[in-house]
Amino acid sequence: MRREYSLPNCNLTIEGLGNESDLNLQRNENRPLISTLMEFECQFIGLHQSFNLKGGKSFFEALLKEVNRYTQGFLSGINHPLESHDHQVHLFLEGIPEKNLHRLRVESTEMGKEPMILDLNTIQLFDLVETLDQLLADPQTLPDLIFELQPLSRRYRLAEQSFGRQAAPASLGIASLAVASLVLFFLAPVPPEEVKQPSKNGSNPTEEVSENGENGENGENPDLISPEEVKTILAEAPEIEDPTELSFIKRYLFQTINYIWQNRDQVSDRLEFSVTVTKDGSIIDYKALEGTAEDGDQQTPLPDLRYLPTRGGEINKEAIAQFKVVFNRGILEINPLQGNQEQANYGPEIKNKAQLKQLTVKLRKTLISRFKEDQKFSATLTFRVGMTENGEIGDYEALDQKGVNYEDETPLPDLLNLEAVGIIPGGSLVPQKELGQFKVVFHPDGKLEVSPWRGY
Repeated sequence: MRREYSLPNCNLTIEGLGNESDLNLQRNENRPLISTLMEFECQFIGLHQSFNLKGGKSFFEALLKEVNRYTQGFLSGINHPLESHDHQVHLFLEGIPEKNLHRLRVESTEMGKEPMILDLNTIQLFDLVETLDQLLADPQTLPDLIFELQPLSRRYRLAEQSFGRQAAPASLGIASLAVASLVLFFLAPVPPEEVKQPSKNGSNPTEEVSENGENGENGENPDLISPEEVKTILAEAPEIEDPTELSFIKRYLFQTINYIWQNRDQVSDRLEFSVTVTKDGSIIDYKALEGTAEDGDQQTPLPDLRYLPTRGGEINKEAIAQFKVVFNRGILEINPLQGNQEQANYGPEIKNKAQLKQLTVKLRKTLISRFKEDQKFSATLTFRVGMTENGEIGDYEALDQKGVNYEDETPLPDLLNLEAVGIIPGGSLVPQKELGQFKVVFHPDGKLEVSPWRGY
């Protein structure tokens, strides 16, 4: 059986087989299940046919992993470490910035065989990503294909790049790369591990790299600016005082830490920290508060979330905010360090009654259009949702713990469009464009309620 996934600049063809039991069950269906990959071919429009990619399962899996690794780095500005390859064919993607190209180098383990080089433009690269996305999202093609992704630790960032500029989703995978360059809310670090770096001649990697991605005695990198130096540099930084700005940073900080805090059962004591962040939510410093052991941070995600600048760049002397972060026996608590009695809002707001009525209908239709057949929810889930005048969802938040726990059952994460509300990389997390604010309730039986947040 043969199946194609096409975009203007890239055509992916899959040839495979289905097992006999599947075929017997699906003889009357137009699209029978392909469960075993025999061969794939990827043709790039505008490139000579001899440069097409063609191979079997091992080659295809290697392509998936390398495209994910490289595109993560391309979108986020972070160089993701290369993995060692155990396939018969080695693939490496690297950027050619001066030509705005992306070079795919394919090396065979066969002696005397010349490597194949494809120079893709950015449109071709993202059409490749989208065709892979189409395949992975197709339940009738290779449903057993397992593709495990690991996001990149923030330890690899350069100082001149602010957090927002590098942000990418936590599980930034093939199925979301093409539209994910501005999604900020779910970036998680990679657990410490040794990674392999390729040698300059492109041969198999032999050089070991430590947890922080550097070599040298005792695993220390002389190019890293120490936390003590960071404290000195930030001593004169102005503090963010706007209650709305603080509210959005607090929410972002909670989402980031809460999402990646996995070892909750290991925290038996109350651990309290003063955490300093920039306006885009990047953690640049923290310290244990009285009653918390100095090494208590090792039981939390804080060490991996801290921004470690290098001497190769400049630390932006931008405004900072300080929060008290408490890890309390599995429960996360975050509040401004000094407290704030002023009332925060949700940014610029649409208040015209006629507009709100139209947007109520539009929001309802948008959400229902993303419902699965026989949609159900694990509990009653309540959210505040902000929508632009053009019908883009630019902000939302769960209003209780159930909403936090089961948020991914709703269409909201996939519909969030930060760019539509003027949230730019490295900038404020507060929407810059007017939003209509709504209360949205997802009921267990699949029913949906949408109403203006403040009434008509």
